[in-house]
Amino acid sequence: MKRHSYAVAVGALVAGSVLFVYVVRRTGVHEIWLNVQTIGWGLGWLLLVSAVRPLARTLAWLHCLPPAERRVGWLRILRARLAADAMGNLTSAGPFVAEPSRVFFFGNRLSLPAASSSAALESLTYTLSCGVMLLTGALCWLLRFKLSESLQTVAVAISAAVALAVAALLLVFKERWAITETVSRVARRIVRRKGFDQAVDRHLYKLLEIEEYVYDFYRQRPGDFLRVLAYETIFHLAGAVEIYLTFLLLGVPTGWAAAFILEALNRLINMLFAFVPAKVGIDEAGSGWLAGLLGIGAAAGVTLALYRKLRLLLWTAAGLFCLALLARPQTSARPSAK
Repeated sequence: MKRHSYAVAVGALVAGSVLFVYVVRRTGVHEIWLNVQTIGWGLGWLLLVSAVRPLARTLAWLHCLPPAERRVGWLRILRARLAADAMGNLTSAGPFVAEPSRVFFFGNRLSLPAASSSAALESLTYTLSCGVMLLTGALCWLLRFKLSESLQTVAVAISAAVALAVAALLLVFKERWAITETVSRVARRIVRRKGFDQAVDRHLYKLLEIEEYVYDFYRQRPGDFLRVLAYETIFHLAGAVEIYLTFLLLGVPTGWAAAFILEALNRLINMLFAFVPAKVGIDEAGSGWLAGLLGIGAAAGVTLALYRKLRLLLWTAAGLFCLALLARPQTSARPSAK
């Protein structure tokens, strides 16, 4: 990691830790601890539900691959997914590390072009599903709950911005805009560094191949596209179910709408604060504030965030274990005895 990246990670972690302590103390350590005890062995059920999420994105990635390449198997894709997510959770770059790195964990089991194209495709579909989830959650928040004038403005602004972004993304796919060539042309005009043009030319064809693969997928494989979209939807709905069950175990009366809104706005928090390792302090502050607005109670929201932190740490540990397995050198077969 470069020195400035390390400084950003440490700074974000320190700031998040200070925010974490402030939120927990302000909410009430005793009340939060009582909530944690209330969940008790129900934690096992919550972790079981949480396992649906990485599995759903694994199956989405599997169906982004060409049929001939799917022999790599879902289990190896799951291991690559968990390993990359663990790297993203522990750095300030977040998804900017996790998404590209996952294509390098297959060795000779999957060609790099197939891994890169399918990973980019799955990331784009996931981003599209996040936009739809966020738009639906903001509209639900606006229509189902009585909000102050300022919060109504926020909900409308979020809805409008996300709707425009989703519409723009769909238009790009429909018209097959040459995004890669346009970006490279603009970059050449801005960056006048020696050797930059050669570097662009060296990698441009790879990006063009990925772009072509993405555009062809949506038109030529509509069945796979619907399956991928379904798995991404399951990922988001599993998050809402996880929140609903957490509040149910806490004995806090809430509905599916509130759980859905919390999960949708959590997507926004994850995107805006991706640079904070493990979202320390951010998730606690955001969940406590939103739970208070929805009438659930700040303590229940902070407890939810603490459970999610535990869940994230457990899955990160699983990812690091997968990373150790994937990084292990392949031993050649022993020669047969004569």
